[in-house]
Amino acid sequence: MIQIRAIVAYSHDGRSRTLNIEPGRVNIISGDSRTGKSAVLDIVNYCFGSKECNVPEGIVRRNVSWFGLLLQTEKGQAFVARQVPLGDARTSEAVYFKTDIEVELPSVDQLHSTTNRDGLRLLLASWSGISDYLHEPPTGQTRIPLAATIRHSVALCFQSQNANSGANWTAIPRQTGH
Repeated sequence: MIQIRAIVAYSHDGRSRTLNIEPGRVNIISGDSRTGKSAVLDIVNYCFGSKECNVPEGIVRRNVSWFGLLLQTEKGQAFVARQVPLGDARTSEAVYFKTDIEVELPSVDQLHSTTNRDGLRLLLASWSGISDYLHEPPTGQTRIPLAATIRHSVALCFQSQNANSGANWTAIPRQTGH
C-alpha cells in the first residue's frame, strides 16, 4: 500500500513548492490556467520510475530542478525525488530516496543521487507489494511479457480535467452466465 501525501517541486534557487494530498479522500487540484496543474500526473509518473519525463517544456520544466513525492507506506513514510532532465535530455537517472517512520521534506541542497531508476522501481515494488509478477502471454500471441509495476495504478488513481487527454478508457461489458 502506498499513498501520496505530498508532491514537491524544487526550484534551481533553493525554493520549493509543496502540494499536500489528503489521504483517503478525493483531492481536487484547481487554479489558474497554465500554472502546472496538468503536469501533476506527469510528475507522479516520472517519480514512479517512468522512462522519460513527460512534463511539457515550459514554465515548470524551466524552473524546477527536482520533483519529489512524500509517500505513506505500511511501514512508515518514504520520500522519493527525481532530478529533472538537463538540457535536451528526456530523462535523468538521478534518484534520491529516504525512508523512516516519519520523513521530513528535504531541502533542495540535500537532494543527491542515492539510487537510479531501476533501484527506484525495485523500492516502489517492495513498498507497494507489486513485485515478482510477470504476465507472459500464451504461446503464439504477439503481445510481449509485461511486469506489473506501481506505475500501472497511476491511471486508475488520477483523472485529468480534459477527458480527451491521457489514456482513453473503454468499458468492457461484464460477462454473464448465459
